Amino acid sequence: MLTARPRVQLSVLVMSILLLASFVFGIPQAAASPDLNRGIELTNEQRQAAGCPNLLWNPALGAAAQRHADDMAAHNYFSHNSRSGVNFAARIRSAGYRLRLAAENIAAGQQSPEEVVATWMASPSHRANILNCRFRHVGIGFSSNDGSSFGTYWVQTFGTSR
Repeated sequence: MLTARPRVQLSVLVMSILLLASFVFGIPQAAASPDLNRGIELTNEQRQAAGCPNLLWNPALGAAAQRHADDMAAHNYFSHNSRSGVNFAARIRSAGYRLRLAAENIAAGQQSPEEVVATWMASPSHRANILNCRFRHVGIGFSSNDGSSFGTYWVQTFGTSR
């Protein structure tokens, strides 16, 4: 007589293999929300207008961005450095991205991808990151916490790998 337990174990194994394959082979993740995908689309529209190639989604950059957005929201701070002093380059490396060149944009309080990209484009340093044609990959993260100072936290990481 078959029990449900082997089926559960098999489904867990299959899901684990699919998740691992998405990281190993760089498969764009469906888990990126439409808002995050829209943020990448808007960023690429700005780059196209400036003659830069489109950025490609990178799961490691996305993981680094999401972890930092989650940490800022959970612990109510806003900084390029984590509470323990870790900078964006170290976060990107620890996520598994072999960077040659990297940068990070952060924002807080914006309610939509349109609003956050407009905010970044209005800031000279953030705009420079978006329009840096040497970057090839992007990751973006979003987190919210109604009990925090800003409510919403956005992180956009850029990279060119070795």
